[in-house]
Amino acid sequence: MARPRKDSEERGAEARMIEAFWDQLSRMPYREVTAASIARQAECNRATFYYYFDSIEDLAEQAVDAAVPTGIADLAEKFLSKSGTSFHLDGNQRSAAERVCLLTGPNGSTRLTERFKRALAETWASKFGLDLAREDVRAVASFMASGIVGILGDQEGLPCDECFDARLQTISKVFSSPAMNFAHTTTDASTHAAATDSAIAADNVLDRKLAENRDNWDDRAAVHAESAFYEVERLVSDPSYVSGVARRDFEALLPHLPQASLAGLSVLHLQCHIGTDTISWLRLGAREAWGLDFSPTSLAHARRIAQRAGANATFVEGDARFASHVIERTFDVVVTGTGAITWLPDLGDWAHSIAEMLVPGGMSLLRDDHPLLDALGYESLTITEDYLSGTGSIDYESDESYVEGSAGKIAHTANHNWRHDFQEIVDSLLAAGLSIEALRESPYAEWKALPFLVETEQGWTTPEGMPKIPLNFAIVARKPQDQRIG
Repeated sequence: MARPRKDSEERGAEARMIEAFWDQLSRMPYREVTAASIARQAECNRATFYYYFDSIEDLAEQAVDAAVPTGIADLAEKFLSKSGTSFHLDGNQRSAAERVCLLTGPNGSTRLTERFKRALAETWASKFGLDLAREDVRAVASFMASGIVGILGDQEGLPCDECFDARLQTISKVFSSPAMNFAHTTTDASTHAAATDSAIAADNVLDRKLAENRDNWDDRAAVHAESAFYEVERLVSDPSYVSGVARRDFEALLPHLPQASLAGLSVLHLQCHIGTDTISWLRLGAREAWGLDFSPTSLAHARRIAQRAGANATFVEGDARFASHVIERTFDVVVTGTGAITWLPDLGDWAHSIAEMLVPGGMSLLRDDHPLLDALGYESLTITEDYLSGTGSIDYESDESYVEGSAGKIAHTANHNWRHDFQEIVDSLLAAGLSIEALRESPYAEWKALPFLVETEQGWTTPEGMPKIPLNFAIVARKPQDQRIG
């Protein structure tokens, strides 16, 4: 299909689509706004839509970035001002406030609201020259941004008129003085004391992030156990059923198994969650299967599911980086599945733990989301994030998971992920003394990792006409020995 011409008429179409987005957000939930409905209202075709935007999420972010930033900066400046002048918004600020109300109201989305909050916090920190990498600064900035989001969320559907101005001015008088005092105190604090405490603070921050991740996955467990995605009832009622994830893991491992079979072999499944894949390894022929996970609630579900399915699987609580500290035995195969390593802050300890728990000649399989997806932000085919490891954690809030119908069901919304590029993954396995036997990439994901993917028997992939890109990868590594396992 030919690309539309980027002439003056098409530039008008781009503006019309952005206006259509704001109009539809005022009338329906964000999740119901589609590329088709935007193109239809803007009186253009879908080819024109995809010329300017990779997805509806891309349009939403561009609409926010185009319409809100100036208003955010001005609003934050007024909110933090100590002057006694009237708190009166001009037309640009009022328009920005009304559109932000849509983002933070019932029709908005958690992701777009978080985008606004970050921009507001960054504006405040920039005004006073503060470092948002500091935990105390982030805490105050987050409190301030969350407060404004709450105000704007309450305002949704109401005019941002003089009464709204008065509300902001009252809150500003209460908040601006302590906010500015904190800013000045922070900038005057001793840098030597901060440097002395930095290592301890970093450890505390990491512990907090890991604990928040555990709480988040505790919440996900019940949601996932009841979802169609995990097919728990089918697993329980059909003794021959094997999960699609475990089946594709097995296919990646199969060429490297002795006698092309799991018969007589033991399997350890790291980050096993609710255990459906762990149980599947028994059905694929393993002599025994163990699962390890850091979420006690997930493991409680795993044990109940295994009991109902009549599967003799063993489940242990622990951090995958230090699995050998809590499981004092060895296995023929150690498996790490899809969506796992992004929850680990580093891979060195993880790889060494795997090596310690493998019998001589034993094999490790890692099959996971492709690192490219992190760089794409799990949103479009445009690079928007870092690809390389060592660029810090990815911190975000979300009250939903990757299964359908989960929106609003996750109480602990903090999520923290870490990027791991191929160099880090391979180097970690080699440094642990393992040899790499195979590396493959696949255009099929195990979940809807990008909003436009379509589901097939092999997994989720890009639709016909779009580029085929790697969405998943598999690495098979072996612990050296004189004789093979068997």
